Amino acid sequence: MVASNFAWIQVAWIATVIGVTGVLSFSSSLAISVGPYGCYNNKYSVSSALSAATASASATATAKVSTEADKHNNVGLYIHIPYCRQRCRYCDFAIVPIGDHNNTNEDDQLRRREKGFLRMDNRYVSAVVEELKQIAADKSNKNNCNNNQKIPLKSIYFGGGTPSLAPIDSIKRILYHVCGLDNPDAPFCLLQHDDTTEISMEMDPGTFDLDQLLALRTLGINRISLGVQSFDDDLLQGMGRTHRRADVFQAISDIASVFGGDGDNDNKVNYSIDLISGVPGLTLAKWAETLEEATAGIDNSSMMTKKQPLLLSSLPPPSHISVYDMQIEEGTLFGKWATEAKAAAAKSGKHDDDDHNDMDEDESRKEECAFMYKYAAGYLRAKNYEHYEVSSYAAFHDNKDDDDDDIIRKKNSNKKSPLGSISKRSRHNQIYWDYDGQWYAVGLGATSFVESKLVARPRQMNDYIEWVMRENNDTKASNVNNEDETDDSFLSDIILKRLRTIDGLDLTWLETKFGMEAVVAVIDGAKLGLELGIAERTTDNILRLKDPEG
Repeated sequence: MVASNFAWIQVAWIATVIGVTGVLSFSSSLAISVGPYGCYNNKYSVSSALSAATASASATATAKVSTEADKHNNVGLYIHIPYCRQRCRYCDFAIVPIGDHNNTNEDDQLRRREKGFLRMDNRYVSAVVEELKQIAADKSNKNNCNNNQKIPLKSIYFGGGTPSLAPIDSIKRILYHVCGLDNPDAPFCLLQHDDTTEISMEMDPGTFDLDQLLALRTLGINRISLGVQSFDDDLLQGMGRTHRRADVFQAISDIASVFGGDGDNDNKVNYSIDLISGVPGLTLAKWAETLEEATAGIDNSSMMTKKQPLLLSSLPPPSHISVYDMQIEEGTLFGKWATEAKAAAAKSGKHDDDDHNDMDEDESRKEECAFMYKYAAGYLRAKNYEHYEVSSYAAFHDNKDDDDDDIIRKKNSNKKSPLGSISKRSRHNQIYWDYDGQWYAVGLGATSFVESKLVARPRQMNDYIEWVMRENNDTKASNVNNEDETDDSFLSDIILKRLRTIDGLDLTWLETKFGMEAVVAVIDGAKLGLELGIAERTTDNILRLKDPEG
């Protein structure tokens, strides 16, 4: 399929989602494009109003969004660590640039900067701890002062920012107030045995060493999310990233050394990498090369890390890959440059022919980005990764007891299996997309969703600390983005979230919760996609969108 055809299908894909969920809006009030950040990315959102038919169906629903019995079965905690060496040119997240404070130079100015960072970090961690204490107090009040009933967590996620820039003592202090075994006031507890809580930490290459990884493993961290973005030094520099290609392979080598268990090269090292497509200067050929290197490197070639030559094929492939398309956001350096370029073009009084040429170039670039997405989906599937969500790919386990038919059956199955039995999906991501997912969140700019209430915290450091330290919760609530989800808004959000995943929307669940009218409305909205073969209704009554060309 040529790129132009694919771009047209993407339009029909989106039209299917619009038909099912109602009107898409580009607002920041109730966005549902949740990354692994415990905060809502203000890119794609759905209005709280459904199409007339769906709204009518949900308005008559009597089922509750959640029940007391299942309230704590699917709960995560997001912890935002905002520190970054510098702000990347495409970044609009809530961060605090701190420079390279780990520099070993004994210069007086660097020492003063380090002391300033540690003072700020102490204030910030104290605010995070205060939030955790407030969660414990609220829980205690709801349980009639019984604070022994802790909330079990399926996932803890340290996101940012760059959490690997935080002092180990700060991470230790936070975890003590989250779920410390010797802390009777901690509001949460970890799952044990076969369903151990997944504790993830985002890290950037070049911001940690072996000793730091060993310390984090001792604290219970069992999954690393590595911000690779690209293996090309020129592209990394262009994006404003501070690491380089050699840092990436050194980071993966160190992660494998600490978290690799018995040393087998078979996806036992639980780490994820982030990649960005659509970057200015990224060609289709370079993108194909990027995916090759991401899934085990170029066979029989060597790479020099900062310490030693390294055989790429000797590194374990990532158990999870997230692929994001470059978005030019207002307020970023890329956004500023784009605005200035448009203003300069307008000021120069360009002719109509020049405008048409610019439009053609823009459309060509969009189709190239669409092709990169399609290529990544096909390539990673061929490399034994499950494309389980729009931007997320999870490696399948190699089970020596399975024959070829078993493996093919598992790959092609759209039924959700017990977590971890087929592929290494991110547990934290799964909470965001699941029907009953709830996530607590603490830290700068973090967004929580608990008991149908969406709360977004202030994005500036001083504002956040002042917000936390206020004693009156009602005063707090008036200064943040608070949303109580109605049945209507919950239904629209869950439909759009479920359609982002390979597991799709369970129409039997929908009927149980909202009645047959809602099912009829959804199927009617999906009519275009079903006719074009972009969506499908499976034999087990699941509505889902189909992967490009597959």
